[in-house]
Amino acid sequence: SYAEKNFGASEDFSNLAVEAEKYGAKSAYFTFGSAVKGVHHSPEFDFDEDTMALELEFFARAAQRFMGSED
Repeated sequence: SYAEKNFGASEDFSNLAVEAEKYGAKSAYFTFGSAVKGVHHSPEFDFDEDTMALELEFFARAAQRFMGSED
């Protein structure tokens, strides 16, 4: 369980994952190769928006597979 592992994820996500597991849900945390400027939750935080197309495609395909359609 995520509650038992310190894997360095966002505290927001790790809290969500712990709550989801209480109800038997599964969760996953993904990071993509975007060069992040600044630390999360800081004024300097920025990421390369060009990576968003890859991320959207990944999640769209994952949703299609989950729903049983790989068109």
